[in-house]
This record gives sequence, structure tokens and C-alpha cells, in this order.
Amino acid sequence: MKVVVTSKMNQKNMFDFLLRHSYFSFRGYIGLLISICAFGAAIYTFGKMQLLLTLILLGAGSLFTIVQPILLYNRAKLDVSKGGQFHVPITYTLSTDGIELARNGNQVEYGWDTIHKVITTKYAVVLYSGQYLTFILTKEGIGEQFDLMKELIQKNASAKYINIKK
Repeated sequence: MKVVVTSKMNQKNMFDFLLRHSYFSFRGYIGLLISICAFGAAIYTFGKMQLLLTLILLGAGSLFTIVQPILLYNRAKLDVSKGGQFHVPITYTLSTDGIELARNGNQVEYGWDTIHKVITTKYAVVLYSGQYLTFILTKEGIGEQFDLMKELIQKNASAKYINIKK
């Protein structure tokens, strides 16, 4: 059994992944909690304390709710641009032996035992292998092979967390 996926990242797919990766983690939850508390404190202090304190709290509140998404959007744009690392499509070959990546004539193989988490975003299936290595398979690239790919991952990946949805 073998699934070949050519994943061409665009800005929408990359932004979707970066949002999911940033906000669905411990740091992401803490950041949102700090922002919500700062907005609440700004509302509470408005008219009761100096305006500068309220503005500082509004600024702190906007860091994770307004500023961070803008920065992630710009990063997505940069990553998929001609000079970015995701400009060239990556071909993933998933088989019972493991995952093979091919790009620009270079090939690298990874075993299923390196996969520790599999998630689904709106536009991609993401396989996490280590802290800084992810395989982003776009749903557009997966196409009709989705069910076969899902079965292959569920049977072979040693991940503790697998959540794959169409």
C-alpha cells in the first residue's frame, strides 16, 4: 500500500497551519488567557485609573489576539514566496516502510516510529516528527487518496495522538 501526495503550499494553507500550531499549544492558551485578562482589566480600569494604564492593557491584550495573527499571516506569505522554504512543492510517499520526502531531486526517508502526533487542519493533515519537523500534506494534494492515507497512518504511525478528519 502506497500513497503519493504532492503538497504545494500556498499562503492560505500555511496561515492555517501556523494559526493551528501557534494557538493550540500550552503557550497559545496562556497567551490568549493573558490577552483576555488584559482586555478585561482595560475595561475595568477605563475611567477609574490613568488613561495610560488602560492603553497599556489594551496593547497587551492585542498582542495575542490582533498582532500575532498579523505576524503569522506575514510569515505565511514569506514562507511560500519565491525565496521561502515552501515555494517548491514537496512530494510525500507514504508506505508501510515509512515516509519519503522528495524535493528538488533530494530524497529523505523517515520511519513511522518518528511520528508522535497527527492532526488535521482545515486545509491539511500534519504529521509531527520531533519538535521542529512537521510534514504538511495539503488536502488538495491528498485528493481522492484521503481514506487510504488515513488507514496507512493509523496502522503504521506510532503516534500517541492521531486525529484525522476530512
